[in-house]
Amino acid sequence: LVSNDRFMKTMEVAFKVIPDSVPEHKALLDLWLAMDEIKAKVVVEQMELPLEGGQLSLDLNSDRK
Repeated sequence: LVSNDRFMKTMEVAFKVIPDSVPEHKALLDLWLAMDEIKAKVVVEQMELPLEGGQLSLDLNSDRK
């Protein structure tokens, strides 16, 4: 959600228009802090596929007809 621009804009507007004294503001703040904490812990890894051998390799020297 943190990478969704529309969601981030909605949160920004909500923090501006909802008074600090209402419970909804605290709920939004808790949600925001939880998302920020999760984002800090997430690690994105790109898997690599071996291109030598297996189904992905092409045998260009094959004499198959």
